[in-house]
Amino acid sequence: MDRCQILENGWGLGQCFTSDSAPTLASSIDSSQQIENAIYIAVTHDCSVVNQRLAVEPVLEYFVALPVDTPPNGMLSHARNIRKLHVPILVNDIEQFFELSMGLRGFVSRQSLEICKTDDNYQLSIESKATLIRWIANRYTTQTFPDEFNRRIQPLIDGKKPPLKRLLESPVGEVCASIYLRLTPDSIDQELADSYALEVLLLFRDEDAKKIGYPAMDDFGNEIADCIQAVEGITPVNVTALSEKAASYHDVVKMQRWQLDYISLREPGRAAILRVEQS
Repeated sequence: MDRCQILENGWGLGQCFTSDSAPTLASSIDSSQQIENAIYIAVTHDCSVVNQRLAVEPVLEYFVALPVDTPPNGMLSHARNIRKLHVPILVNDIEQFFELSMGLRGFVSRQSLEICKTDDNYQLSIESKATLIRWIANRYTTQTFPDEFNRRIQPLIDGKKPPLKRLLESPVGEVCASIYLRLTPDSIDQELADSYALEVLLLFRDEDAKKIGYPAMDDFGNEIADCIQAVEGITPVNVTALSEKAASYHDVVKMQRWQLDYISLREPGRAAILRVEQS
């Protein structure tokens, strides 16, 4: 395959294409994914996209992207949900959010990349590409928190009015980009009488931290700590809210990113015990 021609046609990770820009390629997409108003985002690594040997790298991986009419959801726009992502795309230089879903991804032959082009009317910014890459990577990152910890934390994120989820959907919570945990002990199921010590790091993008202000971030951290403190058997020893710039490698390296969608244990007969404050 002609590497230079593929590059000239604009192909690479995070590049958008449509049935107008790449009719041959789009026509080979499964009919169930040929959706009105949809665009497609290539997510195959750059080096694989331009590989000259079709037999070695035969396919292009893509996601279907559908326009979102409602305001973006913070849980979805910061790659905290492993199944869906809301990502801003410049459409003729005007920002619009699109939804990607793990259920709407596919693979097509790379053979037509030499005669098909990406669509310059749709552009992902550097930040949007970074979010997309992080979201894809999170899909394949498996948590190893003990089942008993997951069971205890479950009432905070599940049910009709889950308090932790409510906080994460607040104006400050929606722009919290990542949550990291350090659990002690981190690999055993504690007995009911024993507690887990929990450290929490709440990371905000630098620009978001400046907008909302550090006092608001501190207040948010305190609210998260109070929320966790309400669960019997989990003791929040430290909850810190920082901008990504302020967080050091040491802050993160010994912690584990918390992917909330993995917390879905529902063992019958073992409901977590919530502390009830006496008035």
